[in-house]
Parts: sequence; C-alpha cells; structure tokens
Amino acid sequence: MARFFEKNNKIVLAVLLIALCVSIGMVSGIGKGEEAFASPPPPDPNDPFIVAHITDTHFYPLSYLYNGTDETILKSQLLDRKITSEASFWTNLENIAAMDPLPDYLVISGDLTHNGERKAHIDLANGLRSLQNEIRGLGKHNFQVFVVNGNHDLYNESTYDYSSGVAVKVPNVTRKEMSLIYAGLGFPNMYISEAEAFYSADEYSGANSKIPYTQSHNAPNIDIVWNFDPESAATDYVQGDLTYIASAEGQYVNFVGLDIPLSN
Repeated sequence: MARFFEKNNKIVLAVLLIALCVSIGMVSGIGKGEEAFASPPPPDPNDPFIVAHITDTHFYPLSYLYNGTDETILKSQLLDRKITSEASFWTNLENIAAMDPLPDYLVISGDLTHNGERKAHIDLANGLRSLQNEIRGLGKHNFQVFVVNGNHDLYNESTYDYSSGVAVKVPNVTRKEMSLIYAGLGFPNMYISEAEAFYSADEYSGANSKIPYTQSHNAPNIDIVWNFDPESAATDYVQGDLTYIASAEGQYVNFVGLDIPLSN
C-alpha cells in the first residue's frame, strides 16, 4: 500500500513539486515584515531527500468491526477489502519507521478512512503523530507528515458502526474538524489544552480509540500557508479547494495539499 506514486483515477492527489525555480526564501518571507529580507543561504539542489508515500488506507476503527458470531456478517466483513485494512495501516507505519535510511517526509493521501468516520480519523491522526514523534526521536528532527484527504473523507453520510451486527450511524467530519484532528500533520498545531476543549471526554482519553490523543507539532523548518482561517471557530469549509502550500527551508521542495478534483 505504501508507495511513491498515487494510483490512477483518484479524485484527490498529493502534489509534490520538486526543483522549483522559485526562491524558498521569498515564499517563507511572505507577510513577515523586515525579516523577510534576511533570506537563508540557497539550498543545494544536489542535497538528496526521501519522500515516503502511503495512499488509500481506507482505515476503519477496530472497535467498529463486528465482534459477534453470525457467519454471514463475519464473511461479509472479511471479504470487504476496505473494512479489514485496519491492521495493515499500523503495519505500514511500522514499515515507515523501519526504513533505512529514514525518510525526510511522509505524504499520506486519501481515501484516508473507510467512509469518513470521525473515530477513524482520530485513530489515524494519533497514529501518524506518534510516528512523527518516533522518527524525530531517531534523529530525523524535522521529519514531517503531510495529510491530504480523499473524496470519502469529508461530509460523508455513510458513516456506520457495525460492531453490533446492525449498522449504527456515527459522526462524520467537516473540513474544519479535519483541520483540528490532523493538527501538526500539515494542518495548524494544536496544544493539549486546545485538544481537551475540542475532543469529547471519551475521544480525548482514548477510551474508544486505539491510541489516545498524541501531540506533535509541524517541524520548525516548514513554512505553511493555509488557504483558510485556522483561528475561525464559526466558519466551516466546503470541499473543493486548495488546502495548504508547504515549503521546506533549505531544500528545493514544496508540498501542495489539494481538496479539489484535478480531472474526471
């Protein structure tokens, strides 16, 4: 599942723009006043970096899987390639942490979840922040994860819990909620106090999640411009827009997060 190329015909693509003829210093200096004129030394175009890519995880929480004895339901669940991929996601994260050499960046692109279940997003985001902290602890201090959603991940009305054997409706996520859930993964940072205010008691404690809330912030050498107001509590954001542009100081590399179809 982990690979360096997005599969064909996906609605949402993570676009990696390499070797741009644009000064990173100019990009990172926008809106910073006089300090924008203090440009860092130009990057060395021969300095290599490694980008890992995971796509279409279709992650589904273990606690939502049917845990009864009805053979018909069990068979249906086992044959669903999306719903049974929960375990493979964690295996992919372990594989990323075991890469030699370790990657400088990880791009994970949608569909991230089975059908946009809020709990699925929370589990996945905490797993990614844990990975980000782990790889930074191994010496890649500026390792950064960039998340880009797919067409199943936002505003999806087909979000269900099948653990009882009957489909029970569960919450989905909006774009605003996604920007909070994936804090520090290309989206604005969130501190523990902010997380306590955003998550419900069981979500924050991890009572219904594989991993409790994990804090990890965007790397300090990454300059990110968001195409929305991360401080606005009243505004939600509809699908179909540019989400962010991120540039890495000292490297000819830009990451563009898109929430818009590039083609049919």
